Amino acid sequence: MSISRCIVRLKDCHNTEHSVEVYAESLYEAVLRGLNSLADVGWESTANETVKRVEVEIHQEPTRHIVDVPKLLKWIREDSKYRFHGVRQHLADFIDSGSTGQRQSRNFERSGKGRDCRR
Repeated sequence: MSISRCIVRLKDCHNTEHSVEVYAESLYEAVLRGLNSLADVGWESTANETVKRVEVEIHQEPTRHIVDVPKLLKWIREDSKYRFHGVRQHLADFIDSGSTGQRQSRNFERSGKGRDCRR
């Protein structure tokens, strides 16, 4: 699991919003790190106040992929006994299930769409 930048927010009993930036590997780790960080900077709940809800905003680095669809479809349909056979079969089942449909994927190839998401 990778470490992500997180913004942890909460509102106190006076409806004041408090937020802090932390780095964590999981949602629950972010909540605990956030509460600890807020306490470190002086935020504290009153004796009869219980924090019931905390909002966590997770920021991850974007990942960009450019896929050549005709090559992908060719690779999926190749007869191979290499280690990716299960992945190929899963993708082939997805294509043949009708959710995209074989005919649609061929039209997609010819249309030229998919080369650049900005079109």
